[in-house]
Amino acid sequence: MPLVARKPRERDAGPRGTRQQQQISAAAITMVEYTEEDPKPQLEEACKVDCLKEWHNYKACSERIKSDETGEAHCTGWAFDYWRCIDKCVAPKLFARLK
Repeated sequence: MPLVARKPRERDAGPRGTRQQQQISAAAITMVEYTEEDPKPQLEEACKVDCLKEWHNYKACSERIKSDETGEAHCTGWAFDYWRCIDKCVAPKLFARLK
């Protein structure tokens, strides 16, 4: 059964375009450009001091697996622990600034 392109119906495209095009242009009109810089990187840097234990655990793991020849050893859990600590420290400070 061959596919046949259908013609647009009147309700699909009005004088101002399709409904989807109208929604997109309405969203574009309401967008606001922010001039303030993202504070998250600076807050993450400040929080690294609070997460030294997790960082040292990650570095110790990466030293342990350097000699792994199978390629199966990884330190993903320690990396997640480190970034979880950073996020836990950053979140209250970041959301306080956004309110």
